[in-house]
Amino acid sequence: MEKDAKKGSMTTQAFSSEYLDELRDDIERCAAQLAAPSPPPVAEGFDAELLAELDSKLATALQTARENAKRLVEEHQAQFPDSPLFCSCSLLRPLGQSRRELSVTQVLGWLFDPSAEHGFGGRLLRAFLSMLLDDSEAARIINQADDRDISVYTEFAINETSRADIVIASHDHAVVIEAKVDSREGITQTERYSRDFGRAFPVCTYVYLTPHGTKALAAGFRAVRYLEAARAMMQALPDARTAEGFHYARYFVAGMLNDLCSVRTSNVIDEVLQGNSFELETLLENQSHG
Repeated sequence: MEKDAKKGSMTTQAFSSEYLDELRDDIERCAAQLAAPSPPPVAEGFDAELLAELDSKLATALQTARENAKRLVEEHQAQFPDSPLFCSCSLLRPLGQSRRELSVTQVLGWLFDPSAEHGFGGRLLRAFLSMLLDDSEAARIINQADDRDISVYTEFAINETSRADIVIASHDHAVVIEAKVDSREGITQTERYSRDFGRAFPVCTYVYLTPHGTKALAAGFRAVRYLEAARAMMQALPDARTAEGFHYARYFVAGMLNDLCSVRTSNVIDEVLQGNSFELETLLENQSHG
């Protein structure tokens, strides 16, 4: 088991975050130059040997990611066969709502609400809050609160100009979530939210939820990807199979993965593996199931 665990972390051990950042910058620089109306000769901006080395390392990283993703997907299927990852159904896609922000946040808010009739209590909410505990006093306080002392609101208007997608509150503590799918942040939107919700809740944490981890324009917002939210809920779902809303959540998370996270879901492993291997690694690495 220890040997397998070491093998599973090969990608991150072999390629440090600094190296991957440099690699990403190099690729973006190459793409920009190649997309120019008159691309400069390779000799002007690039070293042929460096490009060959870059290509080799990129191919190695991709192959390692594919192998690791395959192992993780197979382990995940053995432990959690009714995972959203192995579900071809999407809750919102038949309605044409899979990328509509309001529909996505309405369902998320309902699943996070401990008093809703889904039967999860605060399980999915606490799974989401667990991502914020290290640097959020509000998340820590709400996470420890009794379910009866937690309120979850969607489309919560603090005044005429500030309306947050989701607000999770317990007494004077709140987590304010602004979610984006295809739209961009409005003019001074997050600045207004920070000011106005900060006045209403003395201890407040702000989350900016997007497909790619885009940063909010205002300081103080924690950038969170939909993939991270899906991962958190998937970690909580195995122990909640008997909840009345289990399959509702399963179909919703499957849709999130497909439509917002570049992760393909299917009851056929080979089809799952046709998706983004790096995203599969992020989704499944270090997951444990009861």
